[in-house]
Amino acid sequence: MGNRVLIGLSFIILLVSLSGLLVSTNTQAKAESEASTKDKVRMVNVLALTRDMKEGELIESSDLQTKTIEYDFNTLKDAILDRPASYAANTILKGNFAKDYVLHYDDIYKPKAASTNLPAGKLSFQFPLYDREYRMLSSLDSGDKVDVYFRYETKAPRKETGIVSKKEEGTNFQSKEEANNTNLALMFANKQVQYIKHSPEVTHIAANGQPIILPKGYISIALDPKEIQQVYAVESLGNFYFFPANSGKAHKSISANEKYYSTQQVLSKDFIKEFRGE
Repeated sequence: MGNRVLIGLSFIILLVSLSGLLVSTNTQAKAESEASTKDKVRMVNVLALTRDMKEGELIESSDLQTKTIEYDFNTLKDAILDRPASYAANTILKGNFAKDYVLHYDDIYKPKAASTNLPAGKLSFQFPLYDREYRMLSSLDSGDKVDVYFRYETKAPRKETGIVSKKEEGTNFQSKEEANNTNLALMFANKQVQYIKHSPEVTHIAANGQPIILPKGYISIALDPKEIQQVYAVESLGNFYFFPANSGKAHKSISANEKYYSTQQVLSKDFIKEFRGE
């Protein structure tokens, strides 16, 4: 009887030991599996915006921040991963995005030439573009060339030339003595575009409640210091306009009749007489 009891107790002890061993093995395997799964979680660096930005804006280094986050295939499969901020700096944004938005490759447009790629001795100088000019030049790319014209007015000579302009819509034409001639003169030829930047705000309300029209964007072109001095000398007297360069090739120059336009040249004397009912 005693032997049977001892055998039974031994058998029970053996079963308990085996059960404990199995539980321990399963627990260890589960822990190893979880550790292995944790090791497989991929952490990546992404580029995110530091502010709300609009379509067409130039992304500068200050607009970018690097974040380390857990990789998720559904949201980050096309994101810009493990790249420095310099990769997206000086690129153009293709859409409207909020602060902290993670940039994807399809969200940016890389110009052909970076805005910092200036020729020796040149500076990047910005000119404002209003709605019509911005739309006309929006197809230009960094590295393209433009001709820069300056529009200004001169007092019309007292003779039968030049069209007499209106003071405002719905009014009669001014007298010949009061009329000004408008002139469009070539100032700089074949200048390199650095970038065209969109400005998100196009109107501003003044203190008197009247709207102020702000630039739609800006064009930055490469000028040398002397050319910039010339701009400062005349900018208060008129406006600058930009056209795709006529002298894109080194051996080609702009002809004399392309360098200057005026009211008198565009509208002939006979046309002006007819227009005035003479």
